[in-house]
Formats: sequence, structure tokens, C-alpha cells
Amino acid sequence: MSYFPAIILLPDEGEISLNGKPIEEDSIKKILSGIHQQDHIFYADYHDNCSLFDTYKPDYKKMERYFKNGFLNRVKNRSDCRELSGGEKQILLLMRSYASQKEIILLDEVFTSIDLVNREDARNFIFDMDAQLFISVTHDLSEGNLRQYDEVLVMENGQLKKKGDSVNLNAVNV
Repeated sequence: MSYFPAIILLPDEGEISLNGKPIEEDSIKKILSGIHQQDHIFYADYHDNCSLFDTYKPDYKKMERYFKNGFLNRVKNRSDCRELSGGEKQILLLMRSYASQKEIILLDEVFTSIDLVNREDARNFIFDMDAQLFISVTHDLSEGNLRQYDEVLVMENGQLKKKGDSVNLNAVNV
């Protein structure tokens, strides 16, 4: 399955299932959300960007307990979130995606533009979320990054090369 801004491609053969139930093409957008490296931030404030103009009902208290270091003060007080740094935008997109309450969230290099101070908070935020499946694309094969994932698939030229957890995979040497 591939995910692009508005196009979802299902496999030519085989079946994709979630919790033992096949995922049908017409239902995929109901259960899938994604964050790209350059996703859209609206000319709007924190609340409207997080809630997608009240489409979603974010649990702000739960989301905000993860981000300290002044991040929330900088973001909450902006009337135009397009002025945020790249990393701040990525965190805002993580919050929006979480607020969507979709069952599957695809993350495309979501941590690359987040500074080191906030990166660990963002990782903790993702890995503490309830009942959501995260599929993350990353080029960061460091043990520190991969240790949080339940399963790691290493792809090369479109082919599966290795599969396992970060410890058994010895992903650092991939």
C-alpha cells in the first residue's frame, strides 16, 4: 500500500487487513491518516490547525502534556501557524493526525525537521497514543530511533531486505 497526498494505491495482489478484517478500497480513507514531510498548515491559529476547523475534537490536555520546552507557548499564541518553524509544523501535524482518531497513521520522515529538544517529546507522544497503528518511513536506522518500534522492515529498491525488531535485526549495521 502506498500513500500520497490524495491518492491511495492498494496492492495488485494479496490482501491488506487490520485486526483480521480486510481493508476495502472505499473504506481506506475512513481509517487512514498521513503526515508528509511538507504537509499543509493553514493560515489559521493553533486550534483551527489542530482540529481542522472543528472537524476533529482534539484532547488538548492529553496532547499538550508531552510538549514542554516552550513549544506550546510559541505555537498557541500564533494567529498564523504558517509562520512556525518546520519542526513546530510537524508537531502540529502530529497533533492533528492524532485528533483525527484514524486507526492507521502513516508518517513520512516526520522527525527530520524537529529539533533534538522536541524530537524525544514527539516520539513519546506517538508511542504513547492509544489504539492506533503507526507506519513510519525513516532513513534513521539508529538503534535509538528503531528501538521504539514493534517491528522494523528494511526496504531496498522496493524489495523487503530484513524484518524483525531492532535488536534482532541489528539495524544499526544495515
